[in-house]
Amino acid sequence: MTDKAQILALNAFDPADARGLGSALAQSVRQRANLFGAASVLFYDKPLNFVRGKGCWLYDADGTAYLDAYNNVPSVGHCHPHVAEAAARQLSELNIHNRYLHPGIIEYAERLIETLPGTLSNITFTCTGSESNDLALRLAATFTGARGVIVTESAYHGNTALVTEVSPTLNRNAPSAPFVRLIPAPDSYRVPPERLSETFAAQVTAAIAEMLLQSEEGRIHLLPALPEAWENGMVEGLRTRGGFEINLKWKEGRLIAATIKSSAGGTFHVFYAGKEITLEMKKGESVQLDGALSSHKTPN
Repeated sequence: MTDKAQILALNAFDPADARGLGSALAQSVRQRANLFGAASVLFYDKPLNFVRGKGCWLYDADGTAYLDAYNNVPSVGHCHPHVAEAAARQLSELNIHNRYLHPGIIEYAERLIETLPGTLSNITFTCTGSESNDLALRLAATFTGARGVIVTESAYHGNTALVTEVSPTLNRNAPSAPFVRLIPAPDSYRVPPERLSETFAAQVTAAIAEMLLQSEEGRIHLLPALPEAWENGMVEGLRTRGGFEINLKWKEGRLIAATIKSSAGGTFHVFYAGKEITLEMKKGESVQLDGALSSHKTPN
C-alpha cells in the first residue's frame, strides 16, 4: 500500500478475496456490495460480522469478543443500561426536532452548558461529527470573514463537501483547496521529545505566514485571511510558488503596499480584496503594488 492511499483503503477488505470466506460470510458480503455499492468499504482481510456490543467489547456471530478501540465507541460504552433505557423511554414518548419546544432538550442543554467555560453560552446540537465540523467551519468563516484552515497531512474530519476539503487523507492524489494549508503531524518517532512542541509550533507558524500570502501555479493571493488581531503590520521575505519573494505592509486591515520580486520571470495573476491584476515580469525584476493593485516596476 503506497502513502497515496485514501484513509478507508488502508485496511479495506478486497472483494476479490471473497472466495476464501465461508459461504455464509461470502453471501453477506455479496448482498452488502449489491445494496451499498463499491464505494462502501469493509475492513480487514476477513470482514467482521458483529451481532452485539457491551461496554468496551464487540461480539461477532461466533461469540468472539473484540476490544473496541476503533469503532467510535461511545464514551460510556456500548449498550449502557442507563442510556439504552433513557433512549427507549424517549422514543416511546416523543421524537421531534428542536424547532419545537420540549422541556427535555432545554433541561439537557442547561446541564451541558453548565459543564463548559463561562464564555460558551450557546449550544447547537448536531447528529454526526461531519455535521459538527462542517458547522464549525461555517461559523469560523462567518465570524472571521476568512476561509484559511491549517490541518495536518494525515487529517480526517468527515464526509460533507466542505469538511472533505480539510480532510487530505480522503483523497491524497488530489491537490488541496487553495484555502487549506497542510503541515506534518507531530512525529515522536523522528523528532526528539524535547523538540516535538517546538517543531510543531514552527510548522504552524509557517502555515500562518502563508495565510498572509496564498499561492498556486500562476496565482498569488495577498492577505487572503488576515487575522483581526493583526490590524496593522508588515512582513518581508515571504516566498511563493513560481519563485517570487514578497514584502507586504498593511494598516487597519487593508493592504498599503506589496513588493514582488521574481527570481524566474513569467506571467502570473495577483488577487486582493476582489481585485485582480495580470503581471509579466522578467527574471530579477520587481514590481510595487498599492491597495488598488496599481503597479510600478523596478529593474534588477
